[in-house]
This record gives sequence, structure tokens and C-alpha cells, in this order.
Amino acid sequence: MASIKKNKEPNFIKPLDPKDFEISKVSFSRVLTKVNHTDLESNYVNIKYDENKFFVVARNCKIMTESKTTKINNKIYYTLFLKITDENFIKMIKSFEELLILSGYINRETWFNNNDFTINDIDIMQMLKPTLLHHSYNGYSIGSFTSFEYQNSNQITKDCLLFEKNKIVDVCFSFDKVYIKQNKFYCIHRIEKIQKIKYIGPWSIRIHNETTNNFKKFMMTILLCNDKMENSLCYDILIYIFEFLKTF
Repeated sequence: MASIKKNKEPNFIKPLDPKDFEISKVSFSRVLTKVNHTDLESNYVNIKYDENKFFVVARNCKIMTESKTTKINNKIYYTLFLKITDENFIKMIKSFEELLILSGYINRETWFNNNDFTINDIDIMQMLKPTLLHHSYNGYSIGSFTSFEYQNSNQITKDCLLFEKNKIVDVCFSFDKVYIKQNKFYCIHRIEKIQKIKYIGPWSIRIHNETTNNFKKFMMTILLCNDKMENSLCYDILIYIFEFLKTF
């Protein structure tokens, strides 16, 4: 009797917490060339983190603007401009860009076809287009668009409800490629997932029924203590119980 092959479960990559970022785990491919629809060539290197795709989460991002763009394939992509307040993410980006500058110098001949500048030359630092923008008043910000995989996932329709100005969200970015031109280079990043902040409280509650007073206090203690609930199902159950108790 022939054995039945089981379908392999898909591989899931846990997004990196930026505070755990290690420079030594970042690697770049050889220089590759891509030809676009207008027959223009562009050079790039792929990025990996710990031999996998480079996914990282920035927490408490504020959506400053959002827009839709229709691409050539008639897909609608969302572009979000986000205010970044996650200090660990900011620190990680700075470390990553230092690595890009060093890698640009080490690979200057294959990346830029240039062997003239030195590591102390300010030119190579100015050639790198920064990932984060910085404003003296607004702080750090980033503009990014939704990835192809995200657009085609079942999650995007639900998540689009969060695409509103001034919403505070957690964002999972992918750092995919470094595009290389003769006089500049920059990292391509995309939005892979957006979710609401797992935060509950503070609550202002009026208890109407003394017979359920103690139980309500117990439930509220649970809600207020769990200010970060990673399990969204648990979160939904607690909210359901809370709404039910309000009817007493």
C-alpha cells in the first residue's frame, strides 16, 4: 500500500524584536540585476537575517498619512507615513545603517564599480539614503508601502480598518533588498503586517448591581493588570465578558 505524503506545514518566521538585533546575523547576497518594464536595469543585493527573511516589529507607530496607489498590475498598494517612537527600533536602524556603510566600503568595487574612496571618505556616508527621516519637532518617521504578500493575504482587508490618520499601531516591516546606483544606495523596506496595540485601560466604570460587584472588580483587575496581551483570543474573550457584565 502506497504511503500518503503529508503536506508540510508552512515555515513561519517570528519577527525580530529590535532590542535583540545582532549585526553579525545580517548577510548580503552577491550583486544581482533586475530589468523593469521600461527595460532599465537596476542592481541590488538581497538581505537576510540569521539566514531567513529580515522581519522586525516597530511598536507604537503613529500613522501620519495614508494613501492608495494603483500599480501597473492593477493592484492597489497602501503607502503609510509613520511616526516612529520605538527607541529600540531606532537604535537598530542606526546600527544596521552603520553596517551598510561598512559593507558599501568593503564591496565598493562590486557594488559601485569604484575603488577610489576610503572608509573615512564622507562620500560613502552621503551616498546612503537614510531609512528614517528626522525632524527636530516631530522626531523620527518612515514612509513605507504594503508588500505583495501582504496585499494578497486574507489579513489585509481587516487590517485596512486600522489605516487611519493618528492611529497608533504596531508594524511589522521586512527589510528586503539594498538597491545600488552609481552614486547612492538605500534599503528597500515593506509593511508586512499592522495590528492594534495590545493595551487595555484605563477604564472608567460604573457598577450598577451590587450582587455582581466583587466579580466585576475581579475581572477589571485582570483587565488592568494585563496591559500587554499577546494572545488576541484571550483579549477578545475578556472584552466579551466585560461587555456582558455591563448589562447587569
